[in-house]
Amino acid sequence: MIEHTELKNKVVDKLRILQHPNLMGLLGVCYEESCLVYEDMANGSLKQWISGGENGENQRRGFLPWYVRLRVMAEIARAVSFLHLNQLAIGDPIIHGAIKPANVLLDHNCVAKLCGVDRALLLSQQLYGGQTADDSFRDFLGSNSQYTALECLRSGVCNEKTDIYALGVTLLEVLTGKFRNALGIMEDAMEDGAAFENALDPNAGCWDVDLAREVAGLGLRCASLDKRNRPDMMTPDIGIVATLDRIVGKVELAAAGEDG
Repeated sequence: MIEHTELKNKVVDKLRILQHPNLMGLLGVCYEESCLVYEDMANGSLKQWISGGENGENQRRGFLPWYVRLRVMAEIARAVSFLHLNQLAIGDPIIHGAIKPANVLLDHNCVAKLCGVDRALLLSQQLYGGQTADDSFRDFLGSNSQYTALECLRSGVCNEKTDIYALGVTLLEVLTGKFRNALGIMEDAMEDGAAFENALDPNAGCWDVDLAREVAGLGLRCASLDKRNRPDMMTPDIGIVATLDRIVGKVELAAAGEDG
């Protein structure tokens, strides 16, 4: 059980400051039960909408179309960038540490909301290597291993670049609809046009292949084993946020042209 003071100082007070349209909003807290109450996410997780959900529960609603997937990922990139621009009490940026489709939730309008910030705040000292990793932190890294950069697995220290790695793997999973080896699948497919089209998730509809290729290239750069090759979140014109926003803008422009 978390102490009331720790929960308030490390998590609740900070979450009340961290207001962003793509972060899950805190509605209240019960200190006696160490329980946080968040806004309702009526449409479940991104993972459910890509995989079909447990026991096929989402198949009644269908799968998330490709153009919605791209918009959702642009929204999550903005949320991650927002976290990195905010600081903890120790002066370091907030590192999420567990970016993955299961932690991307969708509200009743299918607007993406990143969850899991509370746990990131609680684990912040260990994420930065300020404390010896305990069992809960090792379990945390183990449960997110496919989204965890190699340097973080080796050192146990996370930073902006390790979040970017996880974002890259998530991008590739959104493209392929695969939660195992999406990185390897896309690496193998990029040099062959037919193989690339076959690697895209058919459940997402008729992809714009050129835009999908742009996203795949970005995802592969984000998931580079060499952290120095990973792009930054907010570099003007070429950063992750700018790239995804530009791609989503092309989708919206094309849709407007068809409607007109």
